[in-house]
Amino acid sequence: MNASKVAFFGVSISVAILVEKTMMWKNHLATNTKLLFVTSVSLSVWAILAWLGVALSTIGLEKNLIASFFIVGSVFAIAFKLLVFGTIYFNGPVKALPFAFVQTILVISLNPAAIEIVTSQIPLVIFGIVFIFSVAGYIMYIDRASNIMEIKSPIRLLRGFIVSWTANSPDYLEEILDEESSQREVKCQMVTFSGQHNKRALLVPEVHPGPFEPIGSSNLPYQLFSWATERGLEPVVVHGVSGHHLDLPSKKEVKIFLNSLDNSSIQSKASTCSKPVKTSIGYATATGISFGKAAIIFLSLAPKGMEDVPEAIRKEMEILAKSIGFIDLIVVDSHNSQGDVPSEEECRQLSEAGYSVLGKLKNEKQYELSVGYAHTTLGEEETLGNDIGPAGIGTLSLEIGGSRYALVVADSNNMILGLREKFIEDLKTSQFELLEFCTSDTHSMAAKIMNSKGYFNLGEDTRPDHLIKTVRSLVNRSLESSEQAHVNLSLSKANVKIMGEDLLTKLDYTINACVDRAKKGGFILGILAIGLFLISTT
Repeated sequence: MNASKVAFFGVSISVAILVEKTMMWKNHLATNTKLLFVTSVSLSVWAILAWLGVALSTIGLEKNLIASFFIVGSVFAIAFKLLVFGTIYFNGPVKALPFAFVQTILVISLNPAAIEIVTSQIPLVIFGIVFIFSVAGYIMYIDRASNIMEIKSPIRLLRGFIVSWTANSPDYLEEILDEESSQREVKCQMVTFSGQHNKRALLVPEVHPGPFEPIGSSNLPYQLFSWATERGLEPVVVHGVSGHHLDLPSKKEVKIFLNSLDNSSIQSKASTCSKPVKTSIGYATATGISFGKAAIIFLSLAPKGMEDVPEAIRKEMEILAKSIGFIDLIVVDSHNSQGDVPSEEECRQLSEAGYSVLGKLKNEKQYELSVGYAHTTLGEEETLGNDIGPAGIGTLSLEIGGSRYALVVADSNNMILGLREKFIEDLKTSQFELLEFCTSDTHSMAAKIMNSKGYFNLGEDTRPDHLIKTVRSLVNRSLESSEQAHVNLSLSKANVKIMGEDLLTKLDYTINACVDRAKKGGFILGILAIGLFLISTT
């Protein structure tokens, strides 16, 4: 290929990208790099088939295949761009068709030899156009996959996912999810430990972190951490008993939820505290502590893995707590050992362990309480990996009746199996008993890590021995700020949109329906592609 032809193709590519960029100047995905990539791939498909025609024609076949394969290559190049633009850049194939054709038209119209090739193979050109419009029909067929479940457009949904993931721009997808979400009242409970010099806080949201960064409440633990810090509190944020149906679909709803915290009302007060009470049944462990007439229970299946604790368990425990004289109850899903959704038997064990702890706490002796705090904002966060979110690791040290206990909270999405037990053993060397090690279940890195889960559990990216050393340092340092404290338990409520079980079902159905239709439609397109090749060689 001589210099003039190279220059011609370079100019045609540049003009095509300029035209595409001008027509899509408001599209977040239409960057020069992405448009160049799509153009390069489509041209590569065209060039490979064109050169294949040249190669086959030079080995002695009866028919000259240069013209036929040149046209087939142009058809596949257009079809490829139509698939990309029709599913990623636009909500379907109609607006995408001009963009799919522009590059090919420029190349052919500016090259007399190419025009001659096209006009000499009219039947093949007609079949090629039929194939291209079949691709458009294929996109529309997939886009109607979810009519039964009332998701307005799977293609629009796909665009939203891609824009949020590649351009870190959540608005488009959040708008879609917001339309499909339902209204519900949710709460956030907060335990405030007020001393002479400091106020420490334990925040327990009913809202679930998710679905993934940067959408909705994915980074909620850090946003709660920031809210508390801005108000002079030293906070840790744990995982309330909630599932992904309680994800907030947009930042707008997150803001409503955060604003509701400023209107919290105090539910109970106390100046004394019980020592922790623990019950294990099977793999289930419930650890409880009471403050006056209020109690907190931490649930875990560690060292066996577990995902979110069902809401029904919390609701049953709240009913029991009130029936035996507690004014308020906070139930925490410790979320500290990666695994599956708990089975029916494991849920029964969690409930029974919780009931047992509540019964013991009712008559447990209470003591004055001293509380200390330490957090990785003093430097340790620089040595932590991508298994820890922006809220870092925080510790509350509790001195109760001459004994020391540590509540440790990491802004992480669950924890590798067995790590919690290593923390328990190490803290004994500092004369501390682990009240519980919790993770926030942050989704601040969800879908951002290139592994099968899309995120790291605690201990997967930061070495366990380094985590143990960091926690030991934090716990010991928290003693330096320990002071006698009284306790307030407060509650806030907000009416927000949540994704809900219905939307999750719709999304699941839509994905499966799209995959099913993509397979069926892809089979038909494959047959048409084979037909296109057969016509080109006969």
